[in-house]
Amino acid sequence: MKKSIHYAGLEIKPCTKMQKLIPVVGTDIELPVTIINGKEDGKRIVVISGVHSGEYPGIECAIELAQEMKPDDVSGSIVFIHPCNPTGFKSQVSYIVPEDGKNMSESFPGKSNGTASEKICHTITSNFINDDCDMVMDLHGGDLHEHLSTFVFASENGEENIRELVLEVSNYMNVNYIVMAGFGVTEYAANKGIPAFVLERGGRGIWSKEEVDLYKKDVINVFKFFGVVEGEAKYYGPKPYVFKKCDMMYAPISGCWYPFVELEDQFEKGQRLGEIRDFHGKVLHTVYAEYDGVVHSYWSALSVQKGQLMVGYGA
Repeated sequence: MKKSIHYAGLEIKPCTKMQKLIPVVGTDIELPVTIINGKEDGKRIVVISGVHSGEYPGIECAIELAQEMKPDDVSGSIVFIHPCNPTGFKSQVSYIVPEDGKNMSESFPGKSNGTASEKICHTITSNFINDDCDMVMDLHGGDLHEHLSTFVFASENGEENIRELVLEVSNYMNVNYIVMAGFGVTEYAANKGIPAFVLERGGRGIWSKEEVDLYKKDVINVFKFFGVVEGEAKYYGPKPYVFKKCDMMYAPISGCWYPFVELEDQFEKGQRLGEIRDFHGKVLHTVYAEYDGVVHSYWSALSVQKGQLMVGYGA
């Protein structure tokens, strides 16, 4: 007989959907959460979005699916957090939680007595990502000033069977590349033996129905793969290319950024990928390719600050 499930001190009875604002203790922040306990037993899936609050297609995907999905259609349970950084979303900022200026991806698993970012992360990990969790899906995208291809980040760490499962699941999403470089909640989950991945789609502070629909299609396909919803998971083919190595080049200095490549451009070792100039056009820094590879993301704004992404590539 199907049983109630428990998250964040809440009891969710069988064949029930619950939508709540979960308080982040010690802050004024509340996380919008939807928990669906299906009609039958099955896998437990956690879907988080908006860790970076300007990555809109993934946030809207989670919002729409949380509204549309019905307990009668679910076997097991699904948690949606939409978004994880609500004050960042309201403030229209890139990357950071406004209360402490930190990047949430660098704050997992968090601390109950830490800064706002760390408290949010602790709320998420302590309440939702536990030993009963069968998959964590972290929905990202290009932030307000990023342009990127559609790809998956997967952790190199953790157990081999977990890595292989994430790679297999990635075949059922419409992505071009898999980057073996976990971070944030993905790395935390992998080290706990929980399969997890980051799905990247969209960017530059915009979102479209087409992007959101593609995102929803991928997420639902993963649900089908795990048997959480009925239907056969569709294999898109061909398999996404797995980067054996990946480099994210961050600005060593602030200035005007000029990329010399476009998404999915192939390049040779030593090729100029972009440069930073001052307001008089003087070149302050040049990015050269360290090996033959392909571009999967780059900074799309003219203004770049020290520490921000210039270009990401792999091979």
